[in-house]
Amino acid sequence: MPLDPLSLFTASLLVLLLVSSLLLLAWLQNRQVQALAWWSLAFLLAGLGFTGALMGADSAHSLVREVGNAAILLGYGLSLKASRQFNQRATPVAITLGGSFIWLFACWVINIPFSLRLELASLLCGGYTFAMAYELWFGARERLISQRTAALLCGLHGFYFILRIITGPTLQRTIQWVEQLDTTWALIMSIETLVYATSFGFLIVSMAKEQIEARHRRAALQDPLTGIANRRAFKEQAEQRLARNQALGRHSSVMLFDLDHFKAINDGHGHDAGDQVLIGFCELVEGLLDPETLFCRMGGEEFAAFLSGEDPNRALTLAERIRAALEDGGMKANQQHIAATVSIGIVISRDAAISLRDLLAHADAALYEAKAGGRNRVAVYCADRNKATSLQVA
Repeated sequence: MPLDPLSLFTASLLVLLLVSSLLLLAWLQNRQVQALAWWSLAFLLAGLGFTGALMGADSAHSLVREVGNAAILLGYGLSLKASRQFNQRATPVAITLGGSFIWLFACWVINIPFSLRLELASLLCGGYTFAMAYELWFGARERLISQRTAALLCGLHGFYFILRIITGPTLQRTIQWVEQLDTTWALIMSIETLVYATSFGFLIVSMAKEQIEARHRRAALQDPLTGIANRRAFKEQAEQRLARNQALGRHSSVMLFDLDHFKAINDGHGHDAGDQVLIGFCELVEGLLDPETLFCRMGGEEFAAFLSGEDPNRALTLAERIRAALEDGGMKANQQHIAATVSIGIVISRDAAISLRDLLAHADAALYEAKAGGRNRVAVYCADRNKATSLQVA
């Protein structure tokens, strides 16, 4: 039974409108993913433009068809905008609207030959589609499986337009539009639109779901005040790093930090100033530690860092640099200088059997020694002596 081109075009139109409605519903349920709203509008415009293009297909100079194609191109521009917004990137208005304006300018001002209009429309749609593929693949901040799949789908959709430019019909015919639809390319276009619209719509919803889940995972592993990792994240990642270091025979170092007399800062300057001191301390430490060093807030004014490496003295050097930098510079909060110091406890181990729990206990013993010795100092746990020794006194 031969396929009916008109029926396929109608089915494609209904699918575009259905996907638009589903994406709108998904956005209403997940308004934090604003890209869903732009994708919904993009599919709606594509559907309306598709209708206009069909209604004007019997004339070489049809206002309805030209506006319909402009609407389709605007839909592609909005789809690119949505892809970039999904990656938290802005899109210039000129890029979003550029395809539509180029098309209308070519048709109404230059009045390019009808035989070239298919090539121009395909070139503009293909350009937007390849740009979406690039954005979804290379612009992604997270490796979402559905986003990578959507990028590949956009790439295939872009190659469809290339093939259409090379081998597609010129559409320069004198027959009526219903007869004109009955071509191999009309069938290919309908089927390709059906497959692309349904697949891309499904992947968009999946992308939004994955992104929301990733945000929840990050929130569960992130300290809301300072933005660094929290205790849970530290334990999960430090366990993995410790196991890797033990397998490679490398040293593992744990540093525990405690801001001295932090309650006095809160009482004397207010809790807002105390929060700013905590944030400022994190910025100071992150500026001195290597990017690969795991640094987290354990709770309150306590912080921890996990270091890996061959040099056992690296942790001691970094700890003293942090202590001295805080003592010399203090912190600034609410336009005032606040004197602040920190006590640091360190444990360094190459033991292939030691656990993270033991390392934290030893570092905590060293921190207790630093605080008991007068604060504002670094103390290291000596495994041979099974006790902590104060190394640095201000």
